[in-house]
Amino acid sequence: DIPFENLRDYSLKFRDLQKYLKSESNGRIFSFLDIGCGFNPVTLQIAASLGYEVHGVEFSKDVVNEANERGFGPVMEVEKFKSSATKFDYIFMGDVIEHFVNPISEIRETQERITPGGYLIAQGPLQGAQTLSHIFVNLKSQMSRRKVSFFPPYHVSLATRQGMITVMKSGGFEIVKMSITEED
Repeated sequence: DIPFENLRDYSLKFRDLQKYLKSESNGRIFSFLDIGCGFNPVTLQIAASLGYEVHGVEFSKDVVNEANERGFGPVMEVEKFKSSATKFDYIFMGDVIEHFVNPISEIRETQERITPGGYLIAQGPLQGAQTLSHIFVNLKSQMSRRKVSFFPPYHVSLATRQGMITVMKSGGFEIVKMSITEED
């Protein structure tokens, strides 16, 4: 259903987002923001193809420049985003919340940027989920305990189902739907 040639790797990851946005687009033009959209903002492409007014936010100036060169919609740096007062109908955070240093205050800031009746759509890994990939990672770590890892950690926090519920509720959100799935 995604009409872009280079999205084979992303089609499963954003399939549910595309279905949801498609079900919500009823002729009215909604605004869509992806916080942490990356240099190849697939989510902006999906939302734009469904008629949404799209915007992106990224942390790195180099990533912002590359995303804007690709022309998928205006992508701005975090500082510019934080200095504006623009609100959005839908805000998407894909694999972002686990990188927050202070998740509750950052979620509260995000909540203030959603229009009345709007939605935050958050997607990310749950560290405590009993998924096949987590079982394999645990087995591998048990077999190679003596090795020292020099791989830098990319997640500031480890998300669990209850932890995500607590962060969202502390940020002023009502959880409408929560699903836990494993990528195919």
